[in-house]
Amino acid sequence: MNMTQKTFLYIIAALLLCSCKNDTSVQGKTSDVKIYDIKLSDFKVLEQSFSDYIKDFSYVELKTTPENYIAKINKVQIFKTNIYVLDKQKSKLFVFDRKGNFIRKIGQLGNGPGEYKDIFDFAINTKRETISILSNGNIKVMEYDLQSNFLTDFAFSTFFPEKMNLINNNHYALYTGNNGDNFKDLAYADLTGKLVKEDFPYPKDIFYMGFDFTGGISKIGKRFLYAGSSSPRIYEIDTSLNHKNIFNIDLGPKAWKEEDEFNIERFNKELSKLEMSYLNTNFFINKDILFFGYTDGTKLKSGFYNISNSHLYTSNSFTPNGVEFIFYNYVGIDSVGRTISAYSPEYYKNSSNHFDGLNEALEKLDNNLFNKFKNADENSNQFLLFFNLSF
Repeated sequence: MNMTQKTFLYIIAALLLCSCKNDTSVQGKTSDVKIYDIKLSDFKVLEQSFSDYIKDFSYVELKTTPENYIAKINKVQIFKTNIYVLDKQKSKLFVFDRKGNFIRKIGQLGNGPGEYKDIFDFAINTKRETISILSNGNIKVMEYDLQSNFLTDFAFSTFFPEKMNLINNNHYALYTGNNGDNFKDLAYADLTGKLVKEDFPYPKDIFYMGFDFTGGISKIGKRFLYAGSSSPRIYEIDTSLNHKNIFNIDLGPKAWKEEDEFNIERFNKELSKLEMSYLNTNFFINKDILFFGYTDGTKLKSGFYNISNSHLYTSNSFTPNGVEFIFYNYVGIDSVGRTISAYSPEYYKNSSNHFDGLNEALEKLDNNLFNKFKNADENSNQFLLFFNLSF
C-alpha cells in the first residue's frame, strides 16, 4: 500500500470517527429530527395578567345530576355535536351536547360482557366512529359505538398500558409507565391490538415502579408527544411512528438529573425535601405553542414555548393574580383548535382569598362566569373553558 492510499484511508477513518462522536440519535429517530433547547431562565416578562392574553374565550357548564356527578375531569374530546368527558376517579365516560346537557354514559362498570372494571383512558376513532376505553382492571380495550353499544374487546399481549391515544386513526400509542413484561415504556399497536413497534427501553430492575405524576404521553390534540418518567425531554412522534422533534427543557439548578431518570427511590427521597424541579404529565402542542406544566419546589407552574419564534413564557412572566391556575388543568382541544381547560368553581373562593386582583381579572374576562364562580359551592357543576393564547 503506497503513501497516497494510506493517507486516503486515514482521512476516511477520521471522518467516520467524527460522525460517530457527533451522532446524537435516539431510538426510532428519523434523520430530520429537530431539537429545541428550552431554558426556563430565558422567559420573557409580560407586565400584564395571563387573562389579557386569552382570546376567543367561551365556557360550557356541564349540567349533571347527583347520579352522574363528575368528581374530576381528566380528558375531553369533542366529536361531531357531542363532548366526551373522562372522570378517572369515578371510572366514567360522560357524553354531553355542546351546551353542556347530559346525554349518556359510555358503557358501565361491572364484570359482565361489555362491562369494565375501571377506565384509565379513552380515544375516539373519528374515521370508524368508535370509542375505545382502556381498562386496566380488565387488561383490555373495550370498543363501543357512539350510542354506547358494545362492539368488541381485545388485549395487548405482554403489554399493560396506563395511557392510550390514537395516531392518525390507524395505530394505538400505549404508555406503560415502566410497567410491562417487555421493559419498554412506549409501544404502538394496530386497531386489533397487535403490537407493531416498541420504543424507549427502561432498566429491568425498576419493573412496576412507575411515576404517576411525571412523564407519559400527551392526552391532548392531534400531535402526539411522549416524555419518559421524570425526564425533562419531550419527544414528538410523527404518523410514521418515528421521532419528529425533541424538546429539551432546562428546569434550572434544582432540576432532577437526566442520568437518574429511572431511579424512583432517589427521586422520592429528593421530592420529600420539596426543593426539586421536574416536568409534570401535562404537556401538549396547540397552534405552534408547546404547553407544559412543571413543579418548582412546592409550586405548580406553566410554561408556554412558541415554536415559531422561540419565545418562552412561564408563570413568572405574568402579573401574579392567580388567573392562570383557573386555566391550568388542560384537558383537550376543540373542533376549531381552541385549548380546553377544566375547572371546578368550588375552589374559586379559596383562590380569590390568596390572590389579589383575581376577582377583577376574571370579571373583566367574563362577567357571567365571574358571578357563577363567586356564588359556587361544593355542589356546583364543573366548567369547560375554551380559549386561544395570543403572545
